[in-house]
Amino acid sequence: MKIETKFEYREYAKKERAMLDIKKISISMAKLLVSAEFYRNAKNILLFYPFGHEIDLTDLFNDDSKNWYLPRCNKENLDFYKYTKGSKLVKSSRGILEPEVFSEILDNKNADIIIIPALMADKKGYRLGYGAGFYDRFLKKLPSKTLKITSVAEKFFVDKIPTDIWDEPIDYVLTEKNLIKI
Repeated sequence: MKIETKFEYREYAKKERAMLDIKKISISMAKLLVSAEFYRNAKNILLFYPFGHEIDLTDLFNDDSKNWYLPRCNKENLDFYKYTKGSKLVKSSRGILEPEVFSEILDNKNADIIIIPALMADKKGYRLGYGAGFYDRFLKKLPSKTLKITSVAEKFFVDKIPTDIWDEPIDYVLTEKNLIKI
């Protein structure tokens, strides 16, 4: 079967990702990330809470030298709220754990790094998300100094994926084997 559309790529990646050892892959990714100089110099990091078979970088929350922020859906947009390990999370209507609304909200200009979930990423710096556009809309609001990183298993880092004009490029792809600057 030839895969051509975003829908087909999404279905393929979801099916294949469910068979991977995500825990092992996630541990390798976290080690690579924390060894990067830009991580050591960052103060405010935006991360996602894993859903389903997503990469799980939540062990990074043990690094209390950083300010951590998690996304919360606000209609069609994302807002990021401060998170400290052990803070209460609530389940969204989509089933994703999010911070409570009375947490401190991020001033986007202070974001040093954002780590973005994805199903796939390509060598041109584009990621394939779930299709709702939440992250693409949010990335447009960040200052250019914010490093945009997406995390995908090595098997899902490919030469090219289909893109649309609204897709926002990223700066790095993090796999279990490499941290690749685009």
